[in-house]
Amino acid sequence: MEEEAKRVMADNELSDNSGDGADVFRDDVLRRSGEETEVNGTIKVGVALGIEEDFFLQNHRFLLVSGKISGVEEKVNILNIHAPDEARLRKVLWEDLLVLINQMEGMWVIFGDFNDVRSEDERVNSRFDRGSFDVFNEFIMRASLFEFSMTGGKYTFISGYADVKLSKLDRFLVSDSFVNRWPTAKAGVLERGASDHCPISLICNPLDFGPIPFKFFNSWINDQNLTVIVQKALNSPHIDGRKDLSFMSLLKRIKVEVKKWRRDVRSAENQERKLLSETDMGSRCKWSKNE
Repeated sequence: MEEEAKRVMADNELSDNSGDGADVFRDDVLRRSGEETEVNGTIKVGVALGIEEDFFLQNHRFLLVSGKISGVEEKVNILNIHAPDEARLRKVLWEDLLVLINQMEGMWVIFGDFNDVRSEDERVNSRFDRGSFDVFNEFIMRASLFEFSMTGGKYTFISGYADVKLSKLDRFLVSDSFVNRWPTAKAGVLERGASDHCPISLICNPLDFGPIPFKFFNSWINDQNLTVIVQKALNSPHIDGRKDLSFMSLLKRIKVEVKKWRRDVRSAENQERKLLSETDMGSRCKWSKNE
């Protein structure tokens, strides 16, 4: 995708003195624009995810990238947030986001610094505001958002030296359609750098642990059939060029032939067990008749 994106700016940007925010995101506010501008870091997140940008919306509290991902029918909305410190202003922001979520179609990924916690154990050595906690959880419930549990650490904000303060302020909140599309997605807390916030990541692709391990039993070494397989592979034509590629090709040929050999062995053993079972059953029936 190009490094530039079409900008869609709200006519009524949010301000710290805004009211209930109910009319901030009217249909005419979410308008398209032909104006293009240089993308910033958040836009690049969408690009990295393969989003074909449809439009983006920006103000001083969040930046939204919306578009399509190849192979996914539903539109994807990715919103990077930096919530205000004051609980009163965060409550206004949650209401504004509810309006936005209800007005726009598609699945949602909302991430960043929410400046709020969802439970008391997400704060250490800092004040827990139960009122703010209730409002934040109510917003998540009303927006039908879900949170992936995080690996790599429990807290994302670390400050202080003598009296260290720990909080989980950064997280990923996603819609139910996102969970249905990527049920095995993994969220993680990464190592903190110069910032007092730890980076967070969300991996949607299934984890690839490499090739399936090939089982080999030492008891096979004394089997003449294995010796024949290896000798046949060694005497077959080799790939010219790099030695490592040639050796890898040799191992693959041996693996294919060993698996074929073991399938034949299992098939023969199963056939033998079947014959023994039938013979034993016949002997029992004959013995029963003689009685």
